[in-house]
Amino acid sequence: MDESALRNVVGDRAVMRRQYAEIAGLSKLPNVTVRIIPFAAPAYRVTSGGFTVLDFDRTALPGPVVAVSTVSRTVQVLSKPKVVRQFTRRFDFLARGALADHETPAYLEQLARKV
Repeated sequence: MDESALRNVVGDRAVMRRQYAEIAGLSKLPNVTVRIIPFAAPAYRVTSGGFTVLDFDRTALPGPVVAVSTVSRTVQVLSKPKVVRQFTRRFDFLARGALADHETPAYLEQLARKV
């Protein structure tokens, strides 16, 4: 999640604080990882546009696919190996620039204090 998504004010201060608390709570679940890409991270320059890398059981499909959101609110599913590699590298770059998942709750608490 990039920092701008957290800084975009929706509602009043109380609403924002509840949202931060909810995200922090979710980040503590064993099956959820929340990582934040701060503005200062080198990875921040490639955060525009949403995408998801999906990797399934290799017996059913030959490899991962990428789902990309478009401006027209549609989703394209791409499976060409070159495209998948590009998005996988992009994801890895973003992950390296993000805060460690154990830093997320404290970061959200800091944002809540500043709202």
